Amino acid sequence: MNRIIKAVLLTAAAAALLLCSCGETAAPYDSQSSVSGDTPASAPVPVVSVETESDELGGSYTEIILSDSGISVTGSGAAVSGSTVTITEKGSYLISGSLSDGRIIVNAEKADGSTVRLFLNGITVNCSYGAPLYIQSAKKTVITLCDCTLNSLSDSDAGADDEQKGCLYSRDDTVINGSGSLSVNGKHNGIHCLNDLLIQGGTVTVSSKNHGIKGNDSVIISEGAISVECGGDGIKTDNTEEADKGFILVTGGSITVDAGDDGFHADRSLTVNGGTITVTNSYEGLEATEIYVNGGTIDITASDDGVNAADCISDAPSGWGGGMKAQNGVTLEMNGGYLHINASGDGFDSNNTAVMTGGTLIIEGPTDRGNGAIDYEASFTITGGTLIAVGASGMAAMPSAGTQCAFMTNVPAAKAGSTVSVCDSDGNELFSTVCSKAFGNVVFSSPELETGGTYVIKINGVDSATVSQSSVRVGSQPGGMGGGMGGGMGGGKRR
Repeated sequence: MNRIIKAVLLTAAAAALLLCSCGETAAPYDSQSSVSGDTPASAPVPVVSVETESDELGGSYTEIILSDSGISVTGSGAAVSGSTVTITEKGSYLISGSLSDGRIIVNAEKADGSTVRLFLNGITVNCSYGAPLYIQSAKKTVITLCDCTLNSLSDSDAGADDEQKGCLYSRDDTVINGSGSLSVNGKHNGIHCLNDLLIQGGTVTVSSKNHGIKGNDSVIISEGAISVECGGDGIKTDNTEEADKGFILVTGGSITVDAGDDGFHADRSLTVNGGTITVTNSYEGLEATEIYVNGGTIDITASDDGVNAADCISDAPSGWGGGMKAQNGVTLEMNGGYLHINASGDGFDSNNTAVMTGGTLIIEGPTDRGNGAIDYEASFTITGGTLIAVGASGMAAMPSAGTQCAFMTNVPAAKAGSTVSVCDSDGNELFSTVCSKAFGNVVFSSPELETGGTYVIKINGVDSATVSQSSVRVGSQPGGMGGGMGGGMGGGKRR
């Protein structure tokens, strides 16, 4: 079946070249996006070509005015039955007004491949018996939030249809764009699309008891200001039946997530090429089988793993239950951008391989000795970028391979709020950051490190450790067992 998304698979190196030709969001720190040395082989990175939908009304359209006293329709393609208006034909529909207990249904013929365009011009719709906006059938539906308008959807716990698991529920490809705002208050999922979901603009605020925004096939965000507060996963996709589906792609926009479970969860791949992502609360911040950070600015707070690459496709367990074995097909790559992680479990965690070729990665890891700021099962190869990881020393780990120098060293116990700095032997500061948690171990890698050099770690300006960079990698793995415990108790397929 044709989709609004055409997936193209490129190698990570090709993706990096493509990103260099496009204007990406500038990171707060200098990011080393170029790849030098022996770049490791990589799994294909999904790069998708997405059509940008128009957000202009133009031409002829049908006007729908919602009201508890009676819904009015001027034009063709829509029928009214009580407090429900049903759109049955392709075309553009300008919708305004409010319903205290009603709904908008799109049930259009898909055979001609045309689009239904809904222009929300200030609507408030509550429904006690189903989704207030239900796209039952359409080849593609574009929801445009008209400029300077406030639009609101809410449903009910008591009467929701079990077949409609979202407050804005769509069975077909759906696009949200425009420059207005949309508030979704869902008693199940907030926005739920069974196919491909694209957000290309608007201010979208979602509050839901379960997942915030879910596209079964994919979720792509290119523009807009998105805020999600939910009890389940913040932004989610879980199609594992089709090889080119089950992915999340962020190329722009501003996204804030407060989630009861994962901030972002993709069963196949999660790719960030740009934009600003802030996960203020989560169990795991980013989780997918394949994770690629190629650009953008990301700040994650997690009660367990910050970024976790784990097998989300098969039902094979991992971590302790999986015997701490590497999981085939799992990869975690950072090729550019800025990523800050504050994790109570493992910080930057792969149940197989990890790769860093560029960008700035700051990890504030756990204070307990049972997890590590860095954790991997097979290998962690670094050829570029700037990495600093602080945390407890018990399960600390450092990159295991690559051409760029790296070191790991214990330091005297530092309190929360301490500033850690890395300086060369001449006193020049290579990097400095304020740490919000206590720590006793520091891992550092930078293009400025050189074999034969001597480096000083300062805590609040006081010399705390000295490292002689006698080889490309200096330091031991006190946690043993490769890179740690393979995701601790986490990993595996979770819904």
